[in-house]
Parts: sequence; structure tokens; C-alpha cells
Amino acid sequence: MIAPGSGWRAGADVSRPDDTVLHLDELQYLLGEGPSVDAIRQRRNLVAPDLASDPRWPRYGPEAVAGGARAMLSFCLFTEQRMHGVLNLYADRAHALGGATERLGQVFASHAAIALAAARDRDQLRQAIHGRQVIGEALGVLKEREGLTSEQAFEVLRKASQDLNIKLRELAAHVAYTGEHPAEMTGTPSLQPPGRPARSSPIG
Repeated sequence: MIAPGSGWRAGADVSRPDDTVLHLDELQYLLGEGPSVDAIRQRRNLVAPDLASDPRWPRYGPEAVAGGARAMLSFCLFTEQRMHGVLNLYADRAHALGGATERLGQVFASHAAIALAAARDRDQLRQAIHGRQVIGEALGVLKEREGLTSEQAFEVLRKASQDLNIKLRELAAHVAYTGEHPAEMTGTPSLQPPGRPARSSPIG
């Protein structure tokens, strides 16, 4: 993210702000040093008023200055549950990121952390719902094919998951896609549908 009033404007060609910021972010992880890397390690916000003279990052500092960044702020994205990442602010002038800019960055960081946490929760919920659907389809296949109850079909899946050292959801997806009984499997299942729909019956 580029700080307001930093002197960088959108619309340039190769050195567009998004390209510059992406390069500066990636450079820290390639070098293993920089404000963002230390913020993650130390789990605290970090300020770099002048990267040209800051002794904490002897390799990243000169590279960042050469790339157009003189000052930087790294904000940890925290919620009560976890740390979600880091928000970086850059400026092309030394000492350009204090005071009001730092306070504004903290507001952005707080909102970004909440948004990331909500997105991650939604993704986990979607995965859980999908997992239950796939397991239900696999149970339906086994019940129809073997005449099992829901409890018996689930026990077949559970035991096969342990014996084959395969996650239950992955095993269920294979059974649902192929109709293959777990006892007939000899290796790691393919999770790609083979071109025919899974057989299923209501769970009951």
C-alpha cells in the first residue's frame, strides 16, 4: 500500500505503484530481512523512517531505496484468534510516514485484519459444508451397493481412511466420484471425476 502524499501516483508504466510494492514485498522474503519480515517474527508493528540509513536491514534497505522506497511502516494484522499477515505502507520520502499517516495505517490494518478473518471463516465454512456433502454422497453409494445402514457405511469409510492413511473427505470424494468400494482401492485415490456421476441415495 502507498501512503497518501508519498509522491507515488497510479498510472505510470513499468514502475506503477502496484508493481513497485509487489517487488518490494517479495524482495524482503527473498532476502529474509526487512520491516515486514521482522514484524511477522516479532509480532509487532515496525517503523522504518529512513531505509537509506537504517542499520537493521543492511541488504534490504539499499535495495528498497534503489526501488524507490525511503520509508516504510509494517502493521501486524491481528484479531483475537490469530495473526493474519502484515500490511505495509511505503513512501518515496524519508520520514514521510509518521503522525497522522501512522494512525490512518493502523485503522486500515484493523479493518484489513477483520476482513481477512471473516474471509477465512467463510472459506472454512464452505469447506466444511462441501466435506459433509461429499461424505453424504459416499455413504449413499455404499448403502446402495452393500445394503448398509448409515452407521455401517460411515464405519467402512472411517476404517478405510485409517488403513489407507487417506483423509476421510478425500476418500469419500473418490468413492462418490467413482462408486469404487474402499476395500477395492490399492493406492492413493484420484479426486478427479472419471466422467460419470456418483451414485447416491438418501441418508437415513
